Amino acid sequence: MINKLKPKSDFNRNIFTLMTGTAVAQAIPILASPLLTRLYTPEDFGIFGIFMSIVTIGAIFVTGRYDYAILLSKTKNETNHLISLSMYSSFLLSIITYILLFNYQGILTNYFNNLKIDIWIMLIPISILFTAYFQTFSAVLNRNKDYIKMSKVKVMISISVLLLTIIFAFIINRNLGQIYGYLFGHIFVSFYLFYFLYKNNYIYRIQISKIKYVFFKHIKFLKFSTPSDIFNSFSNIGFPLLISIAFNPIVTGLYYLSNKIIRLPLSLIFSSISGVYTQKAAELYNKKEYIELIKLTNNIQKRILIILLPFSILVSLISPFLFGFVFGEDWILAGEYVRYYIVFVFFNGLYSPISQIGNILNRQDFLLKFNFSLGFFMAFSIYLFSNIYSFKITLLITSIIGSIHFIYLNIYMNYKLRRLK
Repeated sequence: MINKLKPKSDFNRNIFTLMTGTAVAQAIPILASPLLTRLYTPEDFGIFGIFMSIVTIGAIFVTGRYDYAILLSKTKNETNHLISLSMYSSFLLSIITYILLFNYQGILTNYFNNLKIDIWIMLIPISILFTAYFQTFSAVLNRNKDYIKMSKVKVMISISVLLLTIIFAFIINRNLGQIYGYLFGHIFVSFYLFYFLYKNNYIYRIQISKIKYVFFKHIKFLKFSTPSDIFNSFSNIGFPLLISIAFNPIVTGLYYLSNKIIRLPLSLIFSSISGVYTQKAAELYNKKEYIELIKLTNNIQKRILIILLPFSILVSLISPFLFGFVFGEDWILAGEYVRYYIVFVFFNGLYSPISQIGNILNRQDFLLKFNFSLGFFMAFSIYLFSNIYSFKITLLITSIIGSIHFIYLNIYMNYKLRRLK
């Protein structure tokens, strides 16, 4: 009976495998959220959101986005040297980040005084390092089509971070509980993945000349994808950092939790489909099977639209009640915020599963311009309108600006795909 429920094609079977693991991994923090919102205050969530913004953007920078190149590598030897390049780059730049933060800690502490940044600022470099390692090792599993292991790792990181977050809430400063939970969870899983890859001969003896070769062969990822993704992160993952500068940590925390809860069920679908899509799309592109690539992309987006539209409408109707009922009265406002940015979640989500098509088509230069425009205009709108309007109206304006960008991006990439025929 179970076998009859499993998808027959390799593509759908891989999505099913990843989605199953991701579903469990995403369900864990969702189910634990009512507990976490009673252990941590909105301000604590705001501080953690700002920390995560910095760490996520930092991880993009230190890898030079060579972890993306791993997915497109054609041989195991090339993959090995890309792993080494990403790891060495992450280590070196994380050390430099530590030195810079150590020397300029006072300036940053004064600038973000209301965020108590002095308590956790020196945890940023090591968090960046192990986030980068985790991303690199996960890319290897994806490239190797080891979706069962990827699913297990997703569950492992979710359980590790959650348990440590709860434990640290009782034994250290509450402001640091979520940060330490995230950090030590990623350290644990990164060491596990390193051992697994080493045992399976994905990390072995390297040649400096080969590292130089893959560095220049895939340098577009450093030149275009890295700054492009950093700008993009400011409009997505880095949004709490922008909010904290214009408003306060409590507003930041309310937004951070609402955005996290709303996007978790969507990321269950998007990350699973995106991981399998990227591998399959790169394969079709390399084989010059462009018609099949176009059909695959259109089919994916039709599926996402069918899911996203009713989800967005339902969430906008019930989110205030849902947040108040599940998380407590202090979080009703977080549910109200959802109504002001759900349109951005919709258009961003429509493009998200095929987001690697720009890299596959070697249009990193366009993505850089797009993400610069997206990050600049969303950041500028917060700076400009936060002095005029409430946070809700400011959030709505930035959401509309972001939506327009993703509508244009989607039209442009589909046009480029059709030009391949």
